[in-house]
Amino acid sequence: MKCNKCKGEWTPPQGITITECPFCKESFAPTKIPKTYNNAKDALKFIMDTYGAEGLLTRNLFSDIAPTLSDTRDLIKMFRDKGALDILNDALNSSPSEQSVAIKRAVAKLPSYLQNSPEVISLMNDFVEVLNWNVTKLFSPQQFKTNTTIRSVGGEMNSLNINKIISFGGYDWKALDVQDGKILLLCDKVIEKKRYHSSLVAVSWAECELRGYLNGSFYDSLGEDRERVVETQISNPPNLWAGTVGGNSTRDRIFLLSIEETDKYFGNSGEYSDKIRKRWNKSEMKFKQDNDGWYISNKHNKSRIAEYDNGEACWWWLRSPGKNTKHSTAAALVNANGLVSVDGNNVNQNAGGVRPALWLKSSI
Repeated sequence: MKCNKCKGEWTPPQGITITECPFCKESFAPTKIPKTYNNAKDALKFIMDTYGAEGLLTRNLFSDIAPTLSDTRDLIKMFRDKGALDILNDALNSSPSEQSVAIKRAVAKLPSYLQNSPEVISLMNDFVEVLNWNVTKLFSPQQFKTNTTIRSVGGEMNSLNINKIISFGGYDWKALDVQDGKILLLCDKVIEKKRYHSSLVAVSWAECELRGYLNGSFYDSLGEDRERVVETQISNPPNLWAGTVGGNSTRDRIFLLSIEETDKYFGNSGEYSDKIRKRWNKSEMKFKQDNDGWYISNKHNKSRIAEYDNGEACWWWLRSPGKNTKHSTAAALVNANGLVSVDGNNVNQNAGGVRPALWLKSSI
């Protein structure tokens, strides 16, 4: 609670009736802290009325008064962890037009697969309504949807959802993300086995032969529709575990996913940013967290498994550097069971599967 006279703030015990400020003893109408709320908007409104806008956006009070709303609590935690609530807090004294922009910026902080979800839209609407912002109109899901239609090789227009399989350039692709009228596609199957580089030398993604092949003959093989592939600035960060450098940024039409992107688009577990890796424990027959482990392994392993057309599971290359020296002679990979190997394999291994990725204009 916050005293209007001395501006002192405190958190009273639940179920206790409060009649005066503990600091300046200012009297006010009795306020009983409720034990629980079963409605998210009511809980947010109580926090707003009791602690003010800054308390609503900067303090973790929701779980105490709405303990049964675990899904909403987790979503609010994500809002806080990703900085979405900080953006709203910074816009408290802004104009309505600036607050409208802040709402969109806040939503954009969230993982892309959640930004258009009904749960996020509903919760953000609740925050805006409780804050009593004088925006022209509370946003709806339609205001945040990018153009999500795509013209396939056959010419028909298809509605696109994340993870939908679409056809382009003679291959089936999985849609991973939609941004600014572009769609991030990953080849649904391994297209072939190929070396990352022909010789065992320290080589980055910028220099490797697989990059040259993908942006050369593979790109040319996509036919006339390849003009819709967007050349994109690709960052190549170092391996967080081994410290091996990723090399210079590149501009590519076709590329491989990084370790970070693989974690982001296959479950967004956060294990990349938290540097969590695991080792197979033979005695317990399961993976356990271990700072000296080799893998990102979690409930999303199955979704990362890739196959050839004949149904054979295959490990596939990532563009991130692997273990070894400062300038790595290994590249990271996803193994046949869907585990992300942060140590990777030697770049001249010829059994590595190739799953190209690209950004495609979502309409002609």
